[in-house]
Amino acid sequence: MDFRESFGLSILKSHDALIGELGLGCKNRVLEQFDVPNSDINVRLGATLQQDIDGGKMTAEDLKQYGASFDWSVTGKNASGYCNVGGNGEISEFKQW
Repeated sequence: MDFRESFGLSILKSHDALIGELGLGCKNRVLEQFDVPNSDINVRLGATLQQDIDGGKMTAEDLKQYGASFDWSVTGKNASGYCNVGGNGEISEFKQW
């Protein structure tokens, strides 16, 4: 593996770790709202943000500065929505459909 490949892998790990941390904040907020097992809560990065990350338009530094938007749903319940999480991990917006 050359330097560029290892550097790219490092960036991906950085993105993944930060997204995981921010997503955990969203998942915890959903957990507060519903009395379900943690495993019933599904949280995924918002589609537009995922495209920006995949396309190289959003860096880990951007995520730290601006945060991320996540879609969420609860298995077995008619509940879904989104939450926006600041780069510091605090929920700035939480919406349920």
